[in-house]
Amino acid sequence: MVNMIILNESQAAIKEVIKKGYSADAHLLELEIRNLILEHNRAGRIVVVWVPRYRGIFGNEAADKLAADRVRGEVRRRKIYPLHLKSIRRQEVKQG
Repeated sequence: MVNMIILNESQAAIKEVIKKGYSADAHLLELEIRNLILEHNRAGRIVVVWVPRYRGIFGNEAADKLAADRVRGEVRRRKIYPLHLKSIRRQEVKQG
């Protein structure tokens, strides 16, 4: 059962966050993300997904917006259900 999906456009960032151990040169946000993953992974399962940037892949715009919000200190917690994703995709297709 997947409790959380993390979308990221940087393969390097994903590798840094999921590697074991801590390094002195680790970025504060990297440490925060790693700690959150470890904390939440005890109760369920977290999946980290690479989403290539500017490839027209569905969901990338949403991931960019959520990441930008987080950098500004805004935390939005919402559940995205498959039916919700289908309706968003249909809307995108209609808009061309």
